Amino acid sequence: MLDMFELYKKSLEGQFVEEKVFDNRTLPNKLNELAKEYDIAFNSAEIVPQDSTLVDAIYKAALDLIIDVGIYNISTNTVLKFDEYELKSQIKLLHGEHTYGSGNDKVHVKQRKMEDKRSPVVFGGANGGAVNEEYYSKVMESAAKEPSLSGIHTGGLVTLRGMEIKARTPIELLAARAEALWTREGMQLAGRPGMPMVGIMSSVTGEGQIFGDGLNGMRPEDMHLLCLLNDMKLDWDTLKKTVNTSQNGYTPEACMCPVMGGYTGGPATTTIACVAEALVGYMIFGADCYSLCPPFNPMTGEGTSPQATFVNAHVGAALKRNTQGLYSVYTFPSAGMCTEMMIEETAVFAGACTVSGVDVIFGAAARCGAEADVYSGMSGRITAEIARASAQLSASDMNEFCVDLAKTYTDAITSGKVPEGKKFHECYDLKTVRPSEEFENLWVKSRTKLTDMGLDFE
Repeated sequence: MLDMFELYKKSLEGQFVEEKVFDNRTLPNKLNELAKEYDIAFNSAEIVPQDSTLVDAIYKAALDLIIDVGIYNISTNTVLKFDEYELKSQIKLLHGEHTYGSGNDKVHVKQRKMEDKRSPVVFGGANGGAVNEEYYSKVMESAAKEPSLSGIHTGGLVTLRGMEIKARTPIELLAARAEALWTREGMQLAGRPGMPMVGIMSSVTGEGQIFGDGLNGMRPEDMHLLCLLNDMKLDWDTLKKTVNTSQNGYTPEACMCPVMGGYTGGPATTTIACVAEALVGYMIFGADCYSLCPPFNPMTGEGTSPQATFVNAHVGAALKRNTQGLYSVYTFPSAGMCTEMMIEETAVFAGACTVSGVDVIFGAAARCGAEADVYSGMSGRITAEIARASAQLSASDMNEFCVDLAKTYTDAITSGKVPEGKKFHECYDLKTVRPSEEFENLWVKSRTKLTDMGLDFE
């Protein structure tokens, strides 16, 4: 991790650049130049990495991007620059493993590689999505009840005691603490109090997210999200949260939510940017693990298209071939929960990322995580079983599987005509916190179809 005083100095003394110039010229021009120089392009027939030369080229382009463009601090309108030695010396410090959680429920994550036969670790929960307070603890309990899930990703509360949660108000701080407390309650009721959790999602400000720590909240051994800003940016709030994790001995989790078709362009250039942001996250936050959402397409909102899957899979492969960093991904199917399409989207995205070496999968969050109460432990179980089966396939076989299966739902995603599915209370018994017979039977049926296509479930 870089020294915070040095980062502060770089922010104050860096070159002044107008934000619109960085967004519209500096970053996209360099990305396009690097894609051309290294011959990096999206291939819809190879969404799972097949070419190690391409994977290594993506990594080299990402290094060049950081060194040439730097990171933009929107609080000072300056660019923080890093030289090659500074960058590579920080990358060498990555451990390649980390232990999360406590007691009997702690989980040790050791870096996987491409085509690694070990299954990735899978976390369930809301995976960052919105949950109404009346269902919040039960959604978390439903995930904690699933033996195949090793941790829980929190979600954002829609309201607190029926009141709207507004940024920079006292209610925002209380919502952050309630999010962590109720997640902990769900774990406790399931008999797994030491499970690691990932958060905070109910607050957008640094002080709000920091208040999620402490008594009955986020613990040092949980994953404390530290997110870079779009794209290749940070601000004082980002660095204040970094100080909080480092000075208090909390576990940082670098995070990025990229946009497809924005300043980073299409799949090829977005992949370069995401690898660069992973390296920045490792370096600035001192994180052992980098979490990546599928690149959001503002036109369609999808997270499991061939383009999005290409990005996350190739980012993973590039990091695994060239660093000891851990890598986690969010699974965001477009279809609603308790639908066949959601399961198929999860199979493509989670399968491609598993073979590409992902270490932790957060999933799956129906409706791209954009609707309330569409998350459950059953969705996590499905993700975990798919990941376990996918780990047994070669990159070539998984690519064929993903390309063929993605064809069955891509048109529905681009047209916006996806099945709405069900809410948590519609496919779970709220008294027993168990999935409905319909949900269970749907997975049995879908598993048979996926088996016929090449996945071998235990």
